[in-house]
This record gives sequence, structure tokens and C-alpha cells, in this order.
Amino acid sequence: MLRRLLRFGALTPILLLGLLPVAASADSGMAVSAGSTATRASLGILVPISVTCPAPSSVPASDQSLFGTLNVIQTNGNSKVAVGVATLASGGKGAFGSAQPGVDLICDGTSHAYQALVLPDVQTDPFTAAFTGGQATATLSLTLFTFTCPPCLSPTTTTVTTGPVAIHIKG
Repeated sequence: MLRRLLRFGALTPILLLGLLPVAASADSGMAVSAGSTATRASLGILVPISVTCPAPSSVPASDQSLFGTLNVIQTNGNSKVAVGVATLASGGKGAFGSAQPGVDLICDGTSHAYQALVLPDVQTDPFTAAFTGGQATATLSLTLFTFTCPPCLSPTTTTVTTGPVAIHIKG
């Protein structure tokens, strides 16, 4: 009995390693960039971004999803900080099969330009200031999850990040 427990205990860490995501190579076909000028739009700002991500595999046992965020921080001279985020997604589904909120990205191996609407994060911090004209910083981060089935349990992940990048908010 003790021998079985020891054998299981020795194999458990090895089995658990199979559940961890695997990092992909640096040459993943992914690229991101954020523009240097944003435009005020009601409560938020529109930030131009560019995203390149690989086309999904034609193999039926393979699937991919791309998720990310564009974070913008603006420090005003009156000691208030405006913090906002835009959600970016491709190939994913939200609650009850609905599309993910935010910018719907196209993954076909070519570069696509988008306008990401960044809204102040007043839900988690009601004292967040509104975005105003002036300087801010933006950080864009995307993670590509590639699933191959079976076992479908350990996706290969690739993350690309740009920033913090200085942007100027017009208006």
C-alpha cells in the first residue's frame, strides 16, 4: 500500500505539468501596436491599434482563441488618475454563447487596424477621473490560446505586449 502511494506521489507532479500552458516560440506570427493619438468619444477615448494574428488551423482537432486588453492611464495635474480598459477578443464566446464584448479581432495572418473604445474603469473604482485632452500611456497585451484535441487540456499560449506607449488624447 505504501509503495503504491509513493509511486502515485512521484507521478503526480509529472502529471500536473501536463495541465500547464506551454509557451510558444517567439516567431508566432503575432504583432500588436497602439497609435500615438487618441480621440475623446463621450466618456471614453478611441485608440487606434493594429493587430496581426495567425489564421486558425484547418485541422479539425485544433482550435484557437485570442484575448487581450488595451489599458490606458492618464495622470492629471489635479492628482486624479483616469484608468480605462478595452477588451479585445477573437474566437471566444462570452456567457451563454454570446460574443465577447469589446473589439472583435480578425485572425487571418495579415495586419488589421481597429479603433478600441477605452472607457474609464468606474465600476471597480468610482473615483476614477474622466479622460481629458493631454498625455497618457497605453499598454496593449494579447494572448493566443491554441488547443489541440485530444487531450484539449493544455493549450499552447503565445503572449505579445507593447507599451507602455505615450499617447496624446485630442479634445
